[in-house]
Amino acid sequence: LAKCFPSLEERDGKHVERIAKSVFSEMKNIIKENIREVFEKHDLSKLFAELDNLRAESSASRSDRAFRPSGNVVDDIRPFLMRILTEEKEKIVREIEETSREESVLVTSVTEKRKKLLATLETFRKEAGTLLKTSDVLDSNKATLDSLSQTYKDLESA
Repeated sequence: LAKCFPSLEERDGKHVERIAKSVFSEMKNIIKENIREVFEKHDLSKLFAELDNLRAESSASRSDRAFRPSGNVVDDIRPFLMRILTEEKEKIVREIEETSREESVLVTSVTEKRKKLLATLETFRKEAGTLLKTSDVLDSNKATLDSLSQTYKDLESA
């Protein structure tokens, strides 16, 4: 800072030194605040912990030999395919279980509705039988009434 403002340095060197310390102190505080905000916003402490775990795992696995193909494609791909096939199998099993649950709910619902429908049909049949009997009685009464009416007319004309 003294090199940037030599005339001020000549007049009051202590003042320039205080200004420089103040500027550096303020910059340091601003940088610390920005770093703290980044840590809070992006949860860097968690990311750094994960990075440390990955580093530890990678250094531990360095003693393992790297994958080298055997030359037999089927043998080389089998472990990867087994993992994929196992995941697909688990997915299919979950879907089958879900479908079975849905089917069970539907069967219960259909059974209940069928029972209600059969009960309604039986009530309808009983009511229809009653109506037929009532209709037969009315027809019989009408025939009797017609016969009586005819007899009355015959008696009046005689």
